Amino acid sequence: MSEPCASDHRLRTEVEDVHALLSLTGAHNVFGVSAGAVIALQAALELGEIHKLALYQPSLSFNEVSHTRWGASIRTRTPAQEARVRARHSVEGNR
Repeated sequence: MSEPCASDHRLRTEVEDVHALLSLTGAHNVFGVSAGAVIALQAALELGEIHKLALYQPSLSFNEVSHTRWGASIRTRTPAQEARVRARHSVEGNR
C-alpha cells in the first residue's frame, strides 16, 4: 500500500513522476485510467516525449459538461492537438 501523499503533492508531482518513468524507460506511449488519464493528459501537454496517448474513463467534467460531449470534436485534430486540448480541458475543469 502506498504511503500517504505529502501536503505539497500536486498534479505537477505526478507529471514529474511520468517524466522520470519516460526518461528511464525510453517509452513514448502512455495509457491512463480515471485519475491516471488526467495525469496522462497533463503530461502530454507538458512533455514532448509522449507520442501516443490512450485514455480510459478520464475523470473529467467542466462547466457541467462531461468528457463525452467534447470528445467527438477532437477526433478531427492531430494527436498532438488532441493531447493539448484534453489537457487544457482537464486543467480548466479542475479550477
